[in-house]
Amino acid sequence: MNFGTSENQKILLDALARILSDRVPISALRKLGNDSSLTLRDDLVSFGLFGLLVDGEFGGSELKVIDGVLVSERLGYFATPTPYVGGMVLSLALRDADKVLQTKYLKQLSSGELRVAFAAAEHCGAKEGSEIVAREGTLFGRSLFVVDCDADVILVPSNDEKLFLVSVTSPNLTLRNMNTIDLTRAFGEIVLDGVEGEEIKANKTGGPDLKKLLAFGRLIIAADTLGACQRMLDDSVTYANQRTQFGRLIGSFQAVKHMCAEMAAKLEPCKAMVWHAACLLDNASEDALIEANLCKAHISEVGKFVAKTATEVHGGMGFTDLQGLHYWFKRIGVNRQLLGGAEYLRKEAARLQGLL
Repeated sequence: MNFGTSENQKILLDALARILSDRVPISALRKLGNDSSLTLRDDLVSFGLFGLLVDGEFGGSELKVIDGVLVSERLGYFATPTPYVGGMVLSLALRDADKVLQTKYLKQLSSGELRVAFAAAEHCGAKEGSEIVAREGTLFGRSLFVVDCDADVILVPSNDEKLFLVSVTSPNLTLRNMNTIDLTRAFGEIVLDGVEGEEIKANKTGGPDLKKLLAFGRLIIAADTLGACQRMLDDSVTYANQRTQFGRLIGSFQAVKHMCAEMAAKLEPCKAMVWHAACLLDNASEDALIEANLCKAHISEVGKFVAKTATEVHGGMGFTDLQGLHYWFKRIGVNRQLLGGAEYLRKEAARLQGLL
């Protein structure tokens, strides 16, 4: 039995890596905000990034959660400056939704015409003065750290776990940018004062499971961290085999060898952990939500270690913009808190098991 990536997945990831290695070098990250970002999005639309999980009748690829996780890992490896978390979560939310809603949004999502933000921070830990309340389809409240806020629509869960889509141009909606240390992605704050929301309802009774959507979003972010960590490890090994000190390559020093080996030893099991959690979601396992929460919690802490250690391997160069490690260092740091920090997610996993 093969527990690795399939041939089709390897082809998919290799194609994406070719696009990103060409379009997202360090020099491109230093110029974030210029027209090159538009070219990158066009290339990613052609690749099919935004329709990975969408049914074929709406122009998508009909792939699984595991494929979305593998792609996210590769995007993190290149610190790709494009919004995709909200779109992937919406793809999953609309899988069992009303046909009218699917037709309205999924074709636009697959073609790259629709950008989606995700405003769910208030369901991942209490935020003072922040909560979205729904009153007969009208939304009131405030949400912080909206993911991918450079968007056309925002996916907004209310406090009773109903899911709504609102346009960023809606009357009585205020969207403000929030600055973070991560320059590769956009975050914001929304204030809703009587905004009409379009509720996402399933074909049968009820709506999409918010806990499942949050678990998927956390897996996407965990995979992004995994890719970023692998990049920092690869850069550290390359640097150690080039930098000389006292007439020797620093990679020959036992202390440097130990640091690289420890990063690799901590990182390798995380791949299996992410992939396993994704497969559990694909197979609707009752343990999927628990595993997803524990997965992001663990990888957040491994990411913190790898980011710190990789910087140490580079010495003083690790802090410079010339080396560029800080793009991954900061992305890993922000990922640690998105959709729940490690401590919160472990408590959530305990609650799901009835331990709290």
